[in-house]
Amino acid sequence: MKTFFITLLAFVVSFFLGELAAQQVAVAMNGTEEFIAVFGFVFFIAVFFAVAFFVAQLRTDPRRAAGRLARWSIAVLIGLTAVWALWAWIAGMMLSDLPIIAGIMLPALVIVLADWIVVRWLARTAPPAPPRFGRLAN
Repeated sequence: MKTFFITLLAFVVSFFLGELAAQQVAVAMNGTEEFIAVFGFVFFIAVFFAVAFFVAQLRTDPRRAAGRLARWSIAVLIGLTAVWALWAWIAGMMLSDLPIIAGIMLPALVIVLADWIVVRWLARTAPPAPPRFGRLAN
């Protein structure tokens, strides 16, 4: 039950911070109606990562699993941003697509970091290793 409430708290915090980041990107980029889609995507990104961090909490060492998930998620998001920006640059649409790319990827990074912080802070610690007896004990 504790895992569920940690996930719920992580979702609420990350969704709030993700929407706040999307709003700041929209203001900074002078976004117009295209940011309606960005605000919609933030919800689905927050749900996806909340479920992913919920599964990470079910591992034997949830803090380590959450850290590994956060590192891989950030690497994938940065790689996806680079590929998307490269595609937009090759297609010649960089100026029109830059606000959308930033508006989706920056809140996604904020969501991952917020989920990781909440899970790392509240998840249970790994059980200690069992004692070793006999010749194997050092």
